[in-house]
Amino acid sequence: MNDREVAWQYAFSAGMASKNNLQIDYDSVEYEVINTVSLEDILNMSSEIISIQVKCDFDLSLNYPH
Repeated sequence: MNDREVAWQYAFSAGMASKNNLQIDYDSVEYEVINTVSLEDILNMSSEIISIQVKCDFDLSLNYPH
């Protein structure tokens, strides 16, 4: 019997894709944006840092500038 959790890890592993010269189409992955902060709140923030929480069952290998 196949292990579903392991299958998902391999299916969405950027490392495995790179190792096998695959190009992943992340645009086909469904997602939902839940907005709990208004644009006005963002513009009036005293901090220059905005936190974004990503919940997923697999590695999306998100890169961001430091």
